[in-house]
Amino acid sequence: MAFTLLRRLENNENVDLSVLVLNHGTLAERLWEHHIKVHVIDERTQSFHQVLHKTRKLLHHCSPDIVHSHRYKENILALLARGMKKRIRLVCTQHGLPENYGKRVSLQKYFTAKTHLYLLSRFFSAVVAVSTDVQSFFLNHSGFKKEHVAIIHNGIELPGTLAGRNMTAENFVIGSSGRLFHVKDYPLLCEVARSVSMHTRENVRFELAGEGPQREPLETLIKRYGMGESFLLRGHQEDMDSFYKGLHLYINTSIHEGIPMTVLEAL
Repeated sequence: MAFTLLRRLENNENVDLSVLVLNHGTLAERLWEHHIKVHVIDERTQSFHQVLHKTRKLLHHCSPDIVHSHRYKENILALLARGMKKRIRLVCTQHGLPENYGKRVSLQKYFTAKTHLYLLSRFFSAVVAVSTDVQSFFLNHSGFKKEHVAIIHNGIELPGTLAGRNMTAENFVIGSSGRLFHVKDYPLLCEVARSVSMHTRENVRFELAGEGPQREPLETLIKRYGMGESFLLRGHQEDMDSFYKGLHLYINTSIHEGIPMTVLEAL
């Protein structure tokens, strides 16, 4: 999503685009390949204070009219780096509801989320919601003004040609993909896999692409249910097209989403 948006902006002759990423990853490499100006400040080897200092220097050098960010840390970084330069407009995108929304959480997480929302409403020129549900959350639960929250649906770049799927005759493959976080509720996918294995004699295999802090609990659950050969954790996949083409059925188990990119990509 980010790469597609940035490439489109780069092609707009009225936009002078610079991109800051916080690690040397796939996004940075793809942007370099397309000759888009990329600045990398590696958060894995530097403290937040160092990242903030270098981001401030970058904003002073580029002197942008608009800074766009998304996610807690990046939003706070954008706000602090701008400092008193009020002419720089801040815009952020919210791809879903806060991950702890609707749950009992610690006071620390509660106040962190509330502080983040307050800063967005007070200091950001606009918040982009990817669905009406996300917009409604901001308007009804967080005190945002309607003119402050725009809706821009997620989208993907359509391929020029649709290649055939890489289907295997011996298995019916069911899969999902995403960050291995609580909000994705992948334990539910394990329960689905267990139920399927108990009620069918067909060869059904489940596959999950992605990495995150929930990997170890998922591995434990898969082992407990004896699904080591029928439920595969594929980890991070560079070539997601091939992963999707190998599925007969895609399942989304998220507790809540805006407009999930993985569903759009799987289409």
